[in-house]
Parts: sequence; C-alpha cells; structure tokens
Amino acid sequence: MRKDSGITLITLIITIIILIILAGIFLLIGDSGILNKAQETKFKTELAKIEEEFKLYVNNKSLENDNFELGTLNAGKNLLTYNTKPEDENGNIKTILTNSNEKYVECFEIIKGELIYNSQNEKELKWALEIGIKINPYLIVDGVLLSSDTNLMLMDENTGTIVVPESVTSIGERTFANVNGMKRIIIPSTVKEIRQNAFYANATLEEVIILTDGNK
Repeated sequence: MRKDSGITLITLIITIIILIILAGIFLLIGDSGILNKAQETKFKTELAKIEEEFKLYVNNKSLENDNFELGTLNAGKNLLTYNTKPEDENGNIKTILTNSNEKYVECFEIIKGELIYNSQNEKELKWALEIGIKINPYLIVDGVLLSSDTNLMLMDENTGTIVVPESVTSIGERTFANVNGMKRIIIPSTVKEIRQNAFYANATLEEVIILTDGNK
C-alpha cells in the first residue's frame, strides 16, 4: 500500500509539473502569449510610423502645389504617379516612405491616395485593420486578379485611369470586361500574363501602359 501510494504521489507531482510547463509555454507563445503580444505591438508601431510618414508626404505635396489631388496618388515598388508629378521625376513607394522600415514598406501600395497593406498573414491583416490601416480589398487569388465589383474601385472616375496593384501577377479572364468609362490602364511589371478577354468590350479604352522596372 505504501509503495502504491508513493507511485501515485510521484505520478501526481510529475503531472503537475507537466501542466505547469504547458501553461508556461501557452503563456509564452499562445495567441495571448507574451511573444505574440510583443510581435503585435512591434507590428502596429511600425505601421503607425508608416502611416504618419505617408500623411507627412501628402501634406508636403499639398503645400508644394495647390492643385495636388490625393486621389491621383498611386505608388508601388516600381510606380509613382500623381497629377502634379513633374515629367522628369522618377520614384516609387520608397520615395514616399523613405524613413520607414523597409521590411514593412515592401508590403504596402498606395492606390488612389489610400495606403493599402498587402499580406496573406491573417494576424497581420487583423492587426492592420485594428489600427485603421486598409488592407487590399481586391479579389486576388494566387496573384491572379479576378473579375469582381471591387475592382472598379481601382478606377479614378475623373480620369478613367486604372492602376493595377503590384501584388497582381496575372490579370484574369474578363477582369475588366464592360467597364464603363475606362480610358487608361497602368499595368505593373509584376504582371506576366493577361488572360483572354480581360478588357473585353471597353469602347472607351484609349491607352495601355505596361511598366518595366519602373519605366513605360
């Protein structure tokens, strides 16, 4: 009896120790764990810095030229366009976010004057939304921009210009078919394929610009 009691006590102690270890691990790496919270804090801090630098750039452009229109600002890895941009000015999103952490800048685009965060990481998308950063709303699956009503958000209604996001590697079939008022489309160098009837029945389309390493 004494021997059995001793074994039971040892087993109980071992079980308690294991539970304490598991609880410690969960406290460290769980969704509400210390490491996850630290990662979340760092991520949100970096994105907040990027947002502030973006706002500063926009403010400076407005001071430089009263005709500057935020809605015409588009930027990515190989793209920088806005209505008052000098013809000889080259640049990209790093021109706007010069002092921000490049690791995070790589995930951003500016589309029609809005700072957009691109990621496949669900945690990052959730954290970005929590601090008011917009995430990519367009229907992009494995790099393919598919036909969706949200794609119409890409068009500047005043100029009829569409700037395809740099996260796109392929423009899907009939993606921009029958888009009323589309006059100009800018396609980044990341796009390697344009599928059948992508621009079907666009009577107003006047110009297609395909960028290669930042150049037309």
